[in-house]
Amino acid sequence: MKRPGEDAFCEFIERTEPQLHRALVAKLGWETGREATAEALAFAWEHWAKVTKMRNPGGYLYRVGTSRVRQRKSGTPFVPQDDRSH
Repeated sequence: MKRPGEDAFCEFIERTEPQLHRALVAKLGWETGREATAEALAFAWEHWAKVTKMRNPGGYLYRVGTSRVRQRKSGTPFVPQDDRSH
């Protein structure tokens, strides 16, 4: 049994997901961008009634994707210096 709005949601995803995915992968990298896309689309489904009333739902989901997935910082962890004097 379909949930109300499921067909409209599927059509929205077909139109929106490719562009959203490309934008998030470009910003966050392949793996994190893929996770961000999934998070944003899950948010869209959970808040579908709200999303359908938005002026720019794709742009909003981009913001959701960038805020939902933490970006991992790369770099060297802090290593204390050896204070031994010779």
